[in-house]
Amino acid sequence: ILLVVTCTVTLSATKVANSTLMIHMVSPKNFRNGTSKIVNGYQAQLYQFPYYLRLLGYRNAWQDLEDYNYECGAVLISLGWSITAAHCFYAQNFNGQMDFLEKFYVIAGIINRGDHHSNVQYRVIMSEYATPHREYSHETLENDIGILKIPVPFLWTVHVDIISLPSYNFNIMDYVGEVAVASGFGLTSTNGPSSYDLQYAYLDVISRRECKETFIDIPQSAFCCKDSEYDSSICQGDSGGPITLYDVNYRITVVGVSSFTSEKCGVPPQGFTDVARFRPFIKEVTGL
Repeated sequence: ILLVVTCTVTLSATKVANSTLMIHMVSPKNFRNGTSKIVNGYQAQLYQFPYYLRLLGYRNAWQDLEDYNYECGAVLISLGWSITAAHCFYAQNFNGQMDFLEKFYVIAGIINRGDHHSNVQYRVIMSEYATPHREYSHETLENDIGILKIPVPFLWTVHVDIISLPSYNFNIMDYVGEVAVASGFGLTSTNGPSSYDLQYAYLDVISRRECKETFIDIPQSAFCCKDSEYDSSICQGDSGGPITLYDVNYRITVVGVSSFTSEKCGVPPQGFTDVARFRPFIKEVTGL
């Protein structure tokens, strides 16, 4: 199969010497069995993230399911709809151009790659059901959000459940200093192996001003988080997965989807698409 290198986009930076902003898709060549962590994270427990979806992407509709080209995460916002990062719908070809993937394989109800119990649910979804934001930019990562319809909705179980969207008036900057939780199956270190188990990390929401100390050109549609104590972070393969926190009504809410980081995983901060900014887009496509 064709294994595609991870896409990179260069942004200006002042604090980090290497200013490459890295998209978090991962090719299957990076996967090895093991139980290591996301990047200084923790192993997820059963029922802890029932809204997490593993999203595999394929260049060609005829490819076997085990021959995926890219892996991302996604978030179940209803039994028939999910959100992810828009860049998870694309793959870079050998000419450097971005091709829209033709097929996706979505897996719900798992906490490790070996899960095959009766509550694990699978869906094969063709590209016609994938909707990236109309103003998504590969170059700047503005509007890095996409919606994937699940034509045959998942069935609710204790392993598979939805998560709340933020309210229309939600402002992530009101939560600066609060702890959020990011989850994913991504690499456990820069250029390292993917995690066998679903992992999660605690990250602090930071201000745009602090984020701009690293990324001058942070997308307007994004916010940043960091963990200064243990250097926990998202990494390649975590793209599109959720970052969550409790809102003012004490609901667990998906406030962002993983979008970018600096070239070296574990170096703060990391960037997430601000889901609240896209409630009108989500409403337009899904009715939710």
